[in-house]
Amino acid sequence: MLAPELRAWLAPMLADHVDEAICVYDADDRVIAWNAAYPVLFPEVREMLRPGLPFLDTVRALFELQHPVDAETMEAMLVAAVERHRTVIGPLAYQRADGRWVELRMYPTPDGGRFKIWRDVTSRRLADFDLVQLNDALSTLEVGMLLFDRNQRLAFMNTRLFSKLMVAHVVDPPRLGQGGGRPAAMRRISATLVDSPDWRRLLALGPDEALDEPAVVQTIDGRWFRIQETRNVSGIAMIWVDISDRKRLEQDLMAAVAAEQQVRREQRQMLAMLSHEFRSPLTVIEATTQLLSVAGVDDLPRGLARIRRATQRLTSLIETCLADDRLDAGELRPKPAPFDLSSVLADIAADAGQARGGPDAVLLRAGPAMTMTGDAALIRIAVMNLVDNALKYAGDHGPIEIAATPADGSVLISVADSGPGIAPDDLERIFDKYFRAAASGRIAGAGLGLHLTRRIVEGHGGRIAATSGPGGSRFTIALPLAAG
Repeated sequence: MLAPELRAWLAPMLADHVDEAICVYDADDRVIAWNAAYPVLFPEVREMLRPGLPFLDTVRALFELQHPVDAETMEAMLVAAVERHRTVIGPLAYQRADGRWVELRMYPTPDGGRFKIWRDVTSRRLADFDLVQLNDALSTLEVGMLLFDRNQRLAFMNTRLFSKLMVAHVVDPPRLGQGGGRPAAMRRISATLVDSPDWRRLLALGPDEALDEPAVVQTIDGRWFRIQETRNVSGIAMIWVDISDRKRLEQDLMAAVAAEQQVRREQRQMLAMLSHEFRSPLTVIEATTQLLSVAGVDDLPRGLARIRRATQRLTSLIETCLADDRLDAGELRPKPAPFDLSSVLADIAADAGQARGGPDAVLLRAGPAMTMTGDAALIRIAVMNLVDNALKYAGDHGPIEIAATPADGSVLISVADSGPGIAPDDLERIFDKYFRAAASGRIAGAGLGLHLTRRIVEGHGGRIAATSGPGGSRFTIALPLAAG
């Protein structure tokens, strides 16, 4: 019970006709009296309000509405609130979760308790608040902000950022005061965004639902935004942050990682290839040398021929590997000079004919003299790789044809065979580094020849193409007569 002198002191202050909310607490911080305006201003305590209610319970209800935080943070906030309750006089102004501004004054009572008066100063605060100035300030930020009130109307939009988002597109932008909440506003700008799971997740939310975790969306002009939402009794706040620079860095990092992984794969492929390809001719040389040590004189020419072929194979493989490595390092650049292409092709045809068993095994169709400008040594390697490829895969399916034809300032060099052809799926990859077609079987090869040929041709400003079918394969190089 209140002492008579205290009741007399409080009676005029607790009048229900005043606009201010009033609540009185005893020395133990318990509610002992309030007026009608108090539960109107603080509806979160209306159901629990009773004499003897601890102040801590009233402020906890307010904090749970205003500041949804973890338990540890909540306890720290409550301790600070009790300290303010016991010591601060005021005035103290703050904004409630429902958007209203209140001004609080606190006084000690004769019995050691506290007497509090809250005044709703929302109108005054808004009158003092220069919204034009606020919009100007927010418009300098690269952050998009949309606020939807409790009636699901668009109450604020950071016009500068969103005008940049929409200015290059024919869209009907969201308008302040329009209803339908966030879904209606988002549908208006959907034409400016790339379809994605996160964007569809955002569109699927109802007007009174907020994102439970951030969404990342991309505009059709390549920018990226991280969208985050918060929801309280005032409505929904939606924040867009431009993360384009971060996404570009992520993409660059992913590309660098992918490139490094590709290099590692190629290194493993090269080591596997070297282990196999070098071991085979060395085995031939070793075995033939051992046989010659015990064989008669009649076996000598045949043994020496096997050693010579194995040595040539090793030499060719080493030259191909070194040439490809020097191209990667930028050390093997074309050195253009005039040369007789017909003579180069004739030498290649002669060597190939000898390797295949006679001059009739390789047909050369080229004029007696065809001068062009380019790196003769590199072009020789490029054509020899094509011929060597034909020799290995054509088998005994007829002769190999080498041809050169001038065409409008260019020369077309082709190498054709009558072999079984290349599978369509393999044809798309035959110029890839270390790639070997499934049909290659036990045929020796490093998967570098065609790759190196394409690099040499492209280094001369030319191009290479391949066609294949049941009747054989044809590789065609197009080079400018003044290549380089």
